Amino acid sequence: MDASRREFLATLAVAAAIPACAPEVARDDEHGLDAPIVPAGDAFAAPAITPEAPPSDDAIDRDPFTLGVASGDSTSSGVVIWTRLCFDPRAGGLPDRAIDVRWEVAADDAFEHVIASQIIAARPEHAHSLHVEVEGLPADVEVFYRFAVSGFVSATGRARTAPGDDVMPERLRFVIASCQRYDDGFYTAHAAIAEESIDFVIFLGDYVYETSNPHGVRPLPDPTPIDLAGYRARYAIARSDASLQAAHARAPWFVTFDDHEVENNYAGTIPEHAQDGFEARRAAAYQAFWEHTPMRGGPPIEGALRVHRALRWGALVDGFVLDTRQHRTDQLCGDVIGPPCAELADEHGSLLGETQEDWLLEGLRAARAPWVLVAQQLPMVDTFFGGDPAHPDAWEGYPSQRRRLTEAFGETSGVLVLSGDRHAAYCTVVHRDPRDPESDAVAVELQCTSISTGGDGAPGQDDEGRALVASNPVFRYATGRWRGYTRVTLTPALGRADFRVMSTVREPVAAVLDDARFLLDPLVALPRRV
Repeated sequence: MDASRREFLATLAVAAAIPACAPEVARDDEHGLDAPIVPAGDAFAAPAITPEAPPSDDAIDRDPFTLGVASGDSTSSGVVIWTRLCFDPRAGGLPDRAIDVRWEVAADDAFEHVIASQIIAARPEHAHSLHVEVEGLPADVEVFYRFAVSGFVSATGRARTAPGDDVMPERLRFVIASCQRYDDGFYTAHAAIAEESIDFVIFLGDYVYETSNPHGVRPLPDPTPIDLAGYRARYAIARSDASLQAAHARAPWFVTFDDHEVENNYAGTIPEHAQDGFEARRAAAYQAFWEHTPMRGGPPIEGALRVHRALRWGALVDGFVLDTRQHRTDQLCGDVIGPPCAELADEHGSLLGETQEDWLLEGLRAARAPWVLVAQQLPMVDTFFGGDPAHPDAWEGYPSQRRRLTEAFGETSGVLVLSGDRHAAYCTVVHRDPRDPESDAVAVELQCTSISTGGDGAPGQDDEGRALVASNPVFRYATGRWRGYTRVTLTPALGRADFRVMSTVREPVAAVLDDARFLLDPLVALPRRV
């Protein structure tokens, strides 16, 4: 890459927030960043089928689809569709036996062209949740799905299959989101996501929180969950939110967890605070997570759940969804944010565990797409330099494994690290040596802010973000002021990241604004603000 182009891509332009609901600016007809997403239109040449009538069950005497529907983990031949039968998020009320339910997948939202259907059992040992791995679908198509039992029909969900592995799509558009604490604010960001023209959502953790905020916008009266019933109630309350249901129904999700789905800052089987029965508590939390998310694969086995998995979108994207909690070693330095302790100098710990690291490194070596997504939970860059406080829970607390990954990033191109956790939005440059900002740039990190955690921020948090950009050479943008999400659009030649923020989460309705926008080049790990 010649020096003039590298300097051009590194240049930052001053950008003001775009007013709510204003038309998108900086259209790019050459690269199609603003063009609509149009799936294949002639893929359903096969005749429609006639599904069996919905089963009837005397126990289903009121709407059992109160938690909505969802889809996830799209491939070029299928997608997972989900629902859970539930009369009331806290009271339950379903019998302790299996209940037959019909599902349908159709080429149209009127279900005049049903292409797949089956009657299956929702079982009490899985909280009457259903995870249907629908296969045999055409590649690169939009489909619609629903569930029915005893005269009740669920909401309709929209799903999308990926393009074939050897097909280069014109574009991909997706959203990254994380940290949706129910009591800290309304899910106004999910209402905005439900209006986006996107292929999928990547959710990076903290789907629920184990603690409660008695002074929150919508308090949770339930105690801190420590067993399966408690965690199931936490998820059911979150999933009863209409905005979250709409965002799930809009597009498939790729979901992973962070810490609060179990307990803050736990590491593997080691809790943050000493307690009896933590492994049983973690197993219950993983079971409830699986029951309420549209993941491929079965429930936890002996308390372990396979969360890391591949994500592929035609020949445009090779992706990896990671798990930085279940297999990690304990944090060093007493897990206290402060000056780096002596242990870090001789650190050999792991955020991913050996098996997951080997899988990821092998996948990075085999990646051939122009873009490589590494979806995980924690900031990969140091948030401080020069001996200032370190964060032992983040990647900077595991420098040996991080350096092995950044070395691997340097052997490919188009690496986008997607991160959550911090309730702040960042755009940063990942360097081959993360402690040396003069070393080669190997990836761009896009960190989304929270959906609701932290509530409405204060204006001073924008000042803190500007100070961080001014003092830390890897930062191009930072703010903790807003709640929201990040929308990413990728084409074979160019990408764009839009940091979208909400005017408030203290009210159920809010405006969405663009706070910052960056152009991304797959050949150069330096974002350009526009």
